[in-house]
Amino acid sequence: MAQSTEAAVAPAETSKPILFGGTPRNLVPGMGLILASIAAFVMDLTHVFFAEAMAWTFLIWGLLLALIGLLDIYQTYAVTDEGLAIGNKLRFWSRGKVWEWAEINRLEVAVGKKDRRPQDAMLRIYRTAQGELGIEREDRAFDAELAQAIIERAGLKPAANDNPQDLTQLSVERPVTYTWQ
Repeated sequence: MAQSTEAAVAPAETSKPILFGGTPRNLVPGMGLILASIAAFVMDLTHVFFAEAMAWTFLIWGLLLALIGLLDIYQTYAVTDEGLAIGNKLRFWSRGKVWEWAEINRLEVAVGKKDRRPQDAMLRIYRTAQGELGIEREDRAFDAELAQAIIERAGLKPAANDNPQDLTQLSVERPVTYTWQ
């Protein structure tokens, strides 16, 4: 009798994605404009054309500010084996995209002159798709863990010698842009 020597092949282990949430935003200005416009209509202050136009303008601007804030809050970033997955449940025109690690060619951490905490700095991620000339950029509030994961997975190297080795100890004493390519 011939014995079957098939080896049990386990499926390739894939690591769980590391999830990062969106940027917290202040929704109060948008809600304030919306409430002011509603109050103008409820109190019948819109019988003059200019007042009605201002109330409608406040309503539109309030809705736009609230929408932009909610889009930033619900933006998610997932570091996976395949690439950086960027998604948003509220963005119906483009719910998600995946940037492969080979396509991510630059990362910047920009510290502005008004930034007082490391969380106030901006993280900019650049991508050039295979065979295309255009560069896509994704901006978000600085997150040391996300930046470090992108640098490691995409194989980016510091563009200058003064780039910090430990991103959790980011200095905000002066305006500077740290770059990895």
